[in-house]
Amino acid sequence: LIIAAAMMLLVQSANFVMLFVALETVTVAFYVLVAYSRTSQFSLESGLKYLILGALSSGILLFGIVLLYGIAGSPELMGSSRDSLSYNELANFITLNTNNLIGVDNMIVKIGALLVVAGISFKIGAVPFQIWVPDVYQGAPTPVTAYLAVASKAAGFIVLIQLLHGPFIGLKEFLVPVLSVIAVATILFGNVAAVTQRNVKRLMGLSGIAHAGYLLVGVIASLYVPWAVYAVIFYLVTYLLASFAVFGVMSLAADADDANQELDHYENFARKRPFLGGVLVSGLGSLAGIPPLGGFIGKLFLFVAAFQAGLYGLLGISVLGVVISIYYYFGWIRECYFSAPSSAAVEDASGDETVGDRLLLGALVVATVVIGLLPAALPIIR
Repeated sequence: LIIAAAMMLLVQSANFVMLFVALETVTVAFYVLVAYSRTSQFSLESGLKYLILGALSSGILLFGIVLLYGIAGSPELMGSSRDSLSYNELANFITLNTNNLIGVDNMIVKIGALLVVAGISFKIGAVPFQIWVPDVYQGAPTPVTAYLAVASKAAGFIVLIQLLHGPFIGLKEFLVPVLSVIAVATILFGNVAAVTQRNVKRLMGLSGIAHAGYLLVGVIASLYVPWAVYAVIFYLVTYLLASFAVFGVMSLAADADDANQELDHYENFARKRPFLGGVLVSGLGSLAGIPPLGGFIGKLFLFVAAFQAGLYGLLGISVLGVVISIYYYFGWIRECYFSAPSSAAVEDASGDETVGDRLLLGALVVATVVIGLLPAALPIIR
């Protein structure tokens, strides 16, 4: 509840003080949730790693804010303001001084903006601030992993869009190449690292890094094609539905050793638990971008936006990333449906999902298919 409330404030913030306070409220609450399983060494270890790296990212973000506050509040420069922590005031200052700042002043503005973007990049799991993702995804309880994977990424991208279209709009020509390099590195790292991964929670973490790369392409495109903002939001919705479906199945399939779920554990899974197997395939297919599921339309919108924005290099890397991702997503599906039958498949052929579980997971699958077939069913597309 604290995280949800803080995220509502975070995405509506128009001042760096509110941004930092809301962001830290979210992060501190996630420290508690990630380390919630006190008897699990994986949960405690991931909580400690998240704490250390989260504190580092907060320091980077705060240092960037301080640099921007100091330079934008200087009375010697055009457009300076006492309220230089306000998005509007900072945007006005940077726009007025884009061509006037030289030497140290220009460097301070650019370094401040880069540090703020770096702090946000940690929250969305973008390279080179992604190192925490696989470990935290593996160690945290699966429901917490799902919440962290979806909510944190969504809030982070909305904040990034607000910053790029607000206070940093005057730095577009400087930030676009930087963000493009980050997007390319994020897509390639996430997909290539996931190819050889056998632990399914770590695999979802690495694939989440790749999805952050696709979303970054949409964010960059939004600076040239305004409707790309809605493409990013649509993609986040499809990612939410697919991720919750997959993590829901993982939470029901897990035994006492939740952190060590391997692909081998899903051998003949569709024979053991047909309903969960179908939900898993739906979620993985949507994440891979297979029609007619919602993930396909989400990727299509992002790619069209990138094409219209003239980001042909990023578009090519994104398509390559999707092709690579099909290998590891379908590797999981192969284990689920096409493994050789074994005696273990018969011995374990029992399920403990409740009616409520089936209704919720079924609703996620239906929503994924409906959005894929009728994208206009989602109000933002209108």
